[in-house]
Amino acid sequence: MDYLNISRSLIYKDRDDLKDFGVQTPSTMNHQLFMRLKQQALMGAPGARELALRCYNNAYYVCAIILLEANDFPELRISDYVDKILEIEKDNKHIDEVCLASMAIACILLAKYNEKKYGRNSELWNAFYYRCTHYQWYNSSANVIFINIVSANYSNAFPVSYTELEPRNIIEAIEEVSPLDLAKGHEYICNSLSNMTDGTKAIYGAGLAISRLNNDLCEIYEEWNYNPNTDSFLDEDDPMSDFDSEEARKSIEIRKSAIEYINNYFPTKEKMISIANSETQSENNSFHAKKEQLKASVNSTTIDETTVDVANEKYNQLLAEKDNTILELQQKIADYAAKFDPKDVKGKRVTAMTGKQHAILLLAVLAHHNRIPNARTNLSYLLSFIASRNESTMKDYLKERITPKECEELAKYFEVEAPFIGNLIRALPDKLKKDKSEKNRAKVLKK
Repeated sequence: MDYLNISRSLIYKDRDDLKDFGVQTPSTMNHQLFMRLKQQALMGAPGARELALRCYNNAYYVCAIILLEANDFPELRISDYVDKILEIEKDNKHIDEVCLASMAIACILLAKYNEKKYGRNSELWNAFYYRCTHYQWYNSSANVIFINIVSANYSNAFPVSYTELEPRNIIEAIEEVSPLDLAKGHEYICNSLSNMTDGTKAIYGAGLAISRLNNDLCEIYEEWNYNPNTDSFLDEDDPMSDFDSEEARKSIEIRKSAIEYINNYFPTKEKMISIANSETQSENNSFHAKKEQLKASVNSTTIDETTVDVANEKYNQLLAEKDNTILELQQKIADYAAKFDPKDVKGKRVTAMTGKQHAILLLAVLAHHNRIPNARTNLSYLLSFIASRNESTMKDYLKERITPKECEELAKYFEVEAPFIGNLIRALPDKLKKDKSEKNRAKVLKK
């Protein structure tokens, strides 16, 4: 698996503030690195704070990739890592300097995490050093920043832990990245989930990914007027339309293939219950075999009261064992079923909020703070980012009437973990009604 072809947001979550890296905390590795970085000419450029933040985010992303490829010779991939950062930075200013500062920070962090494997005498360190001081940067003033950072002494800094550099939590990534990134990174998602020690969370993550992809497909079908039963688009044969049905089908197929892959990789509710039922049948067969063996043993033995008593005792013991086994397997079936949402649709969890529910939640929070704009549709751009959906679709949801029934359905999701949010959602219809009355009254007074 080439991790560089996977969406960066799946592997690493960019941080929004330098303080999130702990650069302000003395004796930490990042504090000492930050002090060194600030001595470089790059930090005299306009927007230096944002430049430093880009350097740190790039460095942590490279570290996460190298840890994923730790056993696949990352020292042979240094040029690939450099090219990836150059690609990410291509539309920004000070590309070379930021790239080399990023690589230098990554070198130091990895060495501080594992000196033997990634330190100054390692193949990885030497490969980084050569790549960042030769090729297009040979005799370049840009490579001075790399040399200055890696040559400093950081021996007084605290060590760096694996948890500091490891890839982001896969469940969090599934919850937050766009459905398209989920679809393209489905192999990485399945591989990461399979490495989790908690099988229940892994199955939850797979179900959530499938749910989000299914919801996204429904949105696409609605937006593009696509009928999956006939594999046709409403505007496909319109000569006046510039709609590209071939590209649309590719987009749909990416998501459908990802859903199929995840479904095959992780057992559905029905498969797991089928396995448990098979185990039950196997135990039943074993019980009947033992019973027949006991009968044969009794029939071939001289019958006396003692023999009958022993046989009855063994038979009753077998019956008790069978009952206990059935109870255990029934519990196992219940446990498997409990891992899935009770409102499963063909074994696929339906946990992600709909576009309309995202709109309701946002309006409920804004209404609580009396911040709903006069034109709700002005929120469509913001809402499209929050919900990872098309802006025009979200604008339609914002225009629609919000009913108490819809609010009650959404509020139930928050009853246990966040009852305060649930109460805000339930209060939304009354707040909207009151807000509308006040605005109408204001119009009358203005006239």
